[in-house]
Amino acid sequence: MHSNVLEIYTISVTNLNDTTEIIGLVGEPLFSGDDRHFMTVTTDVVLLPENRYEMTIIYLAPISTTSWDGLYLSYYTGTDGTMKRIATTQMQVYHARQLFPCFDEPGLKAVFNLKVIHKMNYTTVLGNSDIATVEPFSIPGWNKTTFNPTVPMSTYLFATIVSDLDYIEAPEGLANFPVRTYAPPPVIARGGGNYSAEIAAKLLTFFDSYFGTTYRMPKMDSVHIPHYNSAMENYGLNIYREDYLIYYPDETLETGKNLLTTIISHELAHQNFGNRVSCKWWDELWLNEGFATYVSFLGVDAVRPEFRHREFILNDAFQYSMKVDVSARSHPIVNDAVTPDQVDSYFTGITYEKGASVNRMTENFLTEPTYRRGLQYYLSNKTYQAVTGDDLFHYLNVAAQEDNRLPEGVTVKRILDSWTLQKSHPLVRVSVRDRDSVYISQERYADPDSVALWWVPVTVVTQDAPVLENWIPKIWLEADVPIKIMNHDIMKWIMVNADATGYYRVLYDDWFTGLIIKQLNSDATKISPLSRSQLLDDYFNLAFLGKVEIETALSLTEYLDQEDHFVVWEVVFTQLRQGYIFAQSQEEIDAYRVK
Repeated sequence: MHSNVLEIYTISVTNLNDTTEIIGLVGEPLFSGDDRHFMTVTTDVVLLPENRYEMTIIYLAPISTTSWDGLYLSYYTGTDGTMKRIATTQMQVYHARQLFPCFDEPGLKAVFNLKVIHKMNYTTVLGNSDIATVEPFSIPGWNKTTFNPTVPMSTYLFATIVSDLDYIEAPEGLANFPVRTYAPPPVIARGGGNYSAEIAAKLLTFFDSYFGTTYRMPKMDSVHIPHYNSAMENYGLNIYREDYLIYYPDETLETGKNLLTTIISHELAHQNFGNRVSCKWWDELWLNEGFATYVSFLGVDAVRPEFRHREFILNDAFQYSMKVDVSARSHPIVNDAVTPDQVDSYFTGITYEKGASVNRMTENFLTEPTYRRGLQYYLSNKTYQAVTGDDLFHYLNVAAQEDNRLPEGVTVKRILDSWTLQKSHPLVRVSVRDRDSVYISQERYADPDSVALWWVPVTVVTQDAPVLENWIPKIWLEADVPIKIMNHDIMKWIMVNADATGYYRVLYDDWFTGLIIKQLNSDATKISPLSRSQLLDDYFNLAFLGKVEIETALSLTEYLDQEDHFVVWEVVFTQLRQGYIFAQSQEEIDAYRVK
């Protein structure tokens, strides 16, 4: 079993078949030296697989005052100036073993029955499930709060809080169960929890509708803990730092509201992707985080369409992760983590944002109805189970076959293995072949030591047909066929990867680059905003890599007096800032850093 920083006193094992009591002794740790926190329990008789056993462990777990994991101490300052204490938890990835001995792996699930004995002045006691009873304990001034059993869940999702926090509940009718935001009383009194409670209820209702699911816990609590640096999706009891949960009307900036909505959407997306269905091991963490990241954009787009998150994902996830994907920090989406430190190292832009971008690509080449139905099959058939990528690919493939979305003989697994099992991404080139045809080819954008390629979905728009009805690929570049020929009148422009749905960069030869620049300068609206954004992002990055001249990238900005779309200007500001840094002297750079 896993155990870390626990003081073990006694262990007993009972054979439930005949109530025989067996003595257990803690033995030498397994894997000593690689920090996997195993302890062994040796019994005085052989345990038989056909029997059922119950283990009782009496132990002491510390409340940490130096780190924000396991069970730890937080606090806030009350209106009277006194310190108000909060006992809270953070279990992901491997900290449940700091509160109780357990099988602390994501693929192993259990029903948790929680009782908390606490002083009566701590009036807000929370767990993953709802409260069954609160009754006086045998010690005067103390209560015992008993919670209803949870649904089956992984240990890293366990949470409990003991405090005197206050709450606001979402308006009636937004959800079929209580949805509350908890925070220090002064925060609730200022209305700081109203927006997050309301938006959480709307998001949970949307996700159930979209995925055909039913939220399985009896309530959803979102809690602001002052000493916390992120957000955590504990089943039924999400925990957030302040700016990820608290919104003050007429005070918080709109950018803050956007961020807060995004984070809440991400954590609530986890209630399906990660909580209901969990990755079997942390090597496929993307099945939790890549999906929660992508689905969070769908959620925000549904409940706050003014933030335009179906478009914002291009800047926030796609373009960001492409930079990470060619850096020293890059790694395959499916990682090789074994030890706790290795697991921690893979909470990266590859796992989150590249995972989200590959999900977006998959939705588009399958089409949204097919992809959505595949995810519905996946969530329905794998509820409360642990999964691998192959489980996901199977159900997406079932939907794809039903709708005939893939080339004959090709499976979702064959395609997505090429994206999840290797790092980097393709560079697709478009060049003149002859008067009536073009070459479309792929190569590795970076990581030249590898020769492996991808299954690349290629959409095509042209001067005569600049608008796509859908993102079903016109052609596929197969992993073993890196170049194809397509008929096209080369006197007219052509662009591939419309709206940047495919996770790759595109480089046109000089002839087609010139035609595209001419179109932008005459009427940029013929090319979609997302395509314009990615065209600029591709060419500036290619220029910085030395694959095109910087003058070529800059010539693509000549049309910007026409531009009024934020996804394009975000790229312009980002890339010209990079160019400005390149042009600075060392003295200017040093002065900027000091400032």
